[in-house]
Formats: sequence, C-alpha cells, structure tokens
Amino acid sequence: MGAAAGPRREESAMSPSPQSVFLPSLSRNPIAAFFQGAGLPFRGAGFLLNQPRLWGLVAIPLILNTILFCAVLFFGRSWFAEHLRGWISSPKPEAAWYIHYGLSALAFLAKLLFWVVVLLLVYLVFTPAALLIAAPFNDRLAEHAERACGFEVEDERRLLGKIVGEALFAVAGECQRLVVFGLVFLLILPLNVIPVLGNAMYPPVVFLWACLSAAFEFASYAADRRHFPFDRKWAVVRSHFAFSLGFGCVTVGCLMAPFLNVLIVPVSAAGGTFLFCMAHQRDPESRAYTIRRRSR
Repeated sequence: MGAAAGPRREESAMSPSPQSVFLPSLSRNPIAAFFQGAGLPFRGAGFLLNQPRLWGLVAIPLILNTILFCAVLFFGRSWFAEHLRGWISSPKPEAAWYIHYGLSALAFLAKLLFWVVVLLLVYLVFTPAALLIAAPFNDRLAEHAERACGFEVEDERRLLGKIVGEALFAVAGECQRLVVFGLVFLLILPLNVIPVLGNAMYPPVVFLWACLSAAFEFASYAADRRHFPFDRKWAVVRSHFAFSLGFGCVTVGCLMAPFLNVLIVPVSAAGGTFLFCMAHQRDPESRAYTIRRRSR
C-alpha cells in the first residue's frame, strides 16, 4: 500500500495545482439564484485571466475557430454581394426618383437580412462546430476549474481501458443528447405554425430551451468525468432551474454574437464547471469521485 501511494503523491506534487476558487452557497431565492448563475461566465473569465498557464488551452481553439469564422464570413459576404448586384440592378439615371429610393431601400433590407441570417447561422451552425473543435481543450480547462473548487476525479483504470471507456461513454452520451434534444426541438417546432399565439410563443420558448441546453452542455464536462447518466445530468439543471437559466441566458446571448461567441466558449466551460460544483457542494461523492477498474 505504501509503495503504491508514493508515486501518486509524487505525481500529484509534480502536476501544478490551480489557485483555489471560493464558491458561495447556492441561494434558495430563485431571483438571487438566477443572478448567481448569470455571474458564472464572468467568474469563469476571472478564473482564466488569473491562470496564465491555461491560456494555451484557450488560445489554440480560439485561433482555429477565429480563422474558420472569418473564412466563412468572408466567402459568405462575397457570395452575397455578388448575387445582390445580380438581383438588384442599378436603375437608369433617367428613372424616377422613387425607383432609386425603392431600390436603395430594398438593398438595405437585403443587407440587414444577411446579418440576421449570419446571427442565426452563427448560433445554429458555427457554435456547434466551435464547441466540437474546442471540446478536448475545454475538458482540460474544466478539469482545472473543478480542481480549484476542491473537486477531483481519480481514475484507477489502465491507460487503454481509460481511453476506450471514455471514448465509448462520450459517443453514447452524445448520441443520447442529440436524440433527446432533437425530439424536444421537433415538439417545439409546431408552435411556429400556429398563427398569432404560436408565432408569439415560439421565440421565447426556443430561447428558454437554448438557455437550459447551454447549462446542460457546459455543466456536462464535470458530470461526464463522473460518468453521470443523462437523467442525472439533466436533474442538475431541472433541480436548479433559476440558477441554470441565469447561466444559460448570458451564455446564449454571447454565443449569438459574432466573434464574442468564440471567446465565450472556454469562459462558459469554466463557468459551467462552477455551476456543477455549486450544485454539488454538499455531495461528498461528487467532490471526490473514483472510477474503479473492473475486476476480472
């Protein structure tokens, strides 16, 4: 026993430990809990700014996602400008004044529509791609963030078993998430077909679901390391609804903003980990979790 414990202590001493992060107790007042959740992305930003050794984990996916976003935006804008000239031709000089003003207004509305479409595509298409690229880096950031809060996972499996086990768990969890979230989206979609009332309800319902999904997504880094099943991960969001909603509102708002959406991903990875830790402050099993090797 003593020989086995020596290398582990030595390894622990060699690995840098992040500065401790103080997390307040989760308020039982829904309004106060909402603002506590809304402050977690800012708390995550402060944590990363005070950890220079983690900046590489932020910079690498940030550079890759920025290059991807700028390339898509550049080619998309060039394609739009080229087709806009074909759709809306310049009027002849002798044309009536209202034709000039009408075509100018039409061009302005087309450009406005382009940027609206850009915002939607940023959230619906680019954000999942950015999360996919940044996933392994965010997982490391979240691990450092939870360790700073006094949470840690000890994995007793061999290296091969750990790699295969984590890969299978990640694939199964992602498939389950896509199926559940896809079904929820299909249930929400018919609201858009109902005149007046449905059209008015659809945007806030979609935004609410996006906020809860963001809280689920970014809190899952810590939950996945503990191999929590889907229902237990969702229970964190459901049982702390106002807290998760506050976090999700800030995160989704930033994810919809071009360029800011790239910066908010690592910040929310740390903030989502703080959400998980605050929700499990009094749970000793989550604070010190062990994944044991299966005995033959």
